[in-house]
Amino acid sequence: TLLVRNIPTRYTHDRLLEEWVPDGSFDFLHLPYDFDRRRFRGYGFINFISEDHAVSFSLHWHEQRLRHQGVSENLNIVAADTQGLHALVRSVQLHLRNRVRGDRYLPRVFAGTQRVRFRSVLNLPESEEQSSIH
Repeated sequence: TLLVRNIPTRYTHDRLLEEWVPDGSFDFLHLPYDFDRRRFRGYGFINFISEDHAVSFSLHWHEQRLRHQGVSENLNIVAADTQGLHALVRSVQLHLRNRVRGDRYLPRVFAGTQRVRFRSVLNLPESEEQSSIH
């Protein structure tokens, strides 16, 4: 799992996925939202299905700019403290605590190139979650 810093706060999941098109290399993308300031926080988490995919992504995007980046700093990519799909899902679940009614602020989860509803993976045991996603 990588932490990507300096994502413009006006970027949404959908806008970011126009540039980071789901190709089966990652299964989770989350842009934390600041509910008090009513904007995204400017960083995101992306979980890859293999270390090779994560390294490749980092080599390609670290210190680069997004298409609509504007004047903000180049992307900064590091390994995230929380690693793996299951741990990320649990972390987001604890953070949101049912504050979100729509899907706009929820992470994007993928099985290959197909999007899976985040809410469908929330309460599955780890072994079932892994088999239903991969």
